[in-house]
Amino acid sequence: QAAITGDDNLCASETGTYSVPADPNASNYNWTIPASASITAGQGTNSISVDWTGSTGGNVCVTLENGCGLSPQTCFPVVVNSAPTAAISGTGDFCTGSGDMVNLTITLTGTGPWDLVYAIDAVNQPAIQINSSPFTLMTGTAGAYTIVSVTDQTPCPGSVSGTGTVVENPLPTASISGDLAICQGSGDCVDFTVNLTGTPNWSLVVAINGNPQAPITGITTSPYLYEACQGGTYTIVSVTDGNGCTDAGTGSATVTVNTAPIVSNITRPCDPTNTSYVVMFEISGGDPASYTVNGSTAGISAGPPYIFTSNPIANGAPYSFIVDDANGCNPVMVDGSKTCDCTTSVGTMDQTPQSACGTDCITAVYDPTGEMFDGDDVIEYVLHTGSGLTIVNEIARNNIPEFCFDA
Repeated sequence: QAAITGDDNLCASETGTYSVPADPNASNYNWTIPASASITAGQGTNSISVDWTGSTGGNVCVTLENGCGLSPQTCFPVVVNSAPTAAISGTGDFCTGSGDMVNLTITLTGTGPWDLVYAIDAVNQPAIQINSSPFTLMTGTAGAYTIVSVTDQTPCPGSVSGTGTVVENPLPTASISGDLAICQGSGDCVDFTVNLTGTPNWSLVVAINGNPQAPITGITTSPYLYEACQGGTYTIVSVTDGNGCTDAGTGSATVTVNTAPIVSNITRPCDPTNTSYVVMFEISGGDPASYTVNGSTAGISAGPPYIFTSNPIANGAPYSFIVDDANGCNPVMVDGSKTCDCTTSVGTMDQTPQSACGTDCITAVYDPTGEMFDGDDVIEYVLHTGSGLTIVNEIARNNIPEFCFDA
């Protein structure tokens, strides 16, 4: 009996053809195959087709039959190779510029080593050889990962499945700007706007004059209002978003601490007649360019020292002035009144008696020591018959201490 010929090394799901030479004495050809395979055509003839789907292989055998009986059985060994498989899975992310890698898993079946081609966003990458399963694919490139093809040490084409996803998270940003002011000692605070990008929640580290402050965490929305309560320059040291990505902030903001105007050297000189007075004082501190008294710049000198001089105020009348600047920090009130007392005093007359004859003139001796006059005072000398400070029987007056007699 002749030997069987046919396909002896196949892949799963393939169909093989097997035959023996035709024997004119045979009336029937009885073929047997493994139970996991099936004869799709030719049973009873000298050639059959076998579907090996689901089978791992085995012997194909045939016995010829005629009226005299059965021939000895002839067998043919067939190897059915399983097709290799490759499945990719996993997800991960990294921050731009971090250099971090993401691990994806490729699980394989078949006989290694395997040659595999994968794609990122449908763009094929160079083939890689894998010696064992599972295999860890380390990557720092964002995209959707799929397997294009896999082959092992069998001639069978592989099947592929699965998707891996790698996401590149952009770095967050945080910018601050502004120039605001608070009054010294007021306890006031001001709000700066911080614009953020990235994924919530954010955390910030702010520096004041270069000194980092405690982190601010749990920021859920942008823009964020940062409360500043002390003077200085504010910058953002770092910002971290919900993806764990960190970057330095940009911009700066300034809080200026304004002082209130200071009033000093208050004087209230009277006019020469003691009928009116003015109020004068020096203004310092605050913002000299915007000093006002009762809302006006009138009466304030043009340069330092900044001296305010009021309009004349009637003797004894009250005054009230509010000193302020454009910053409005604790305006200063200057109020009160002034009574201008007369300051008149005269010198002394020499008490030595004098005499004259006929039409002679006499001149009294006046000592001006201690003399003090108001601006409207007039000095007069009086000739009278008394001898004390009380005028008795006035005889004459003159603006000099000289009197002449008629004949």
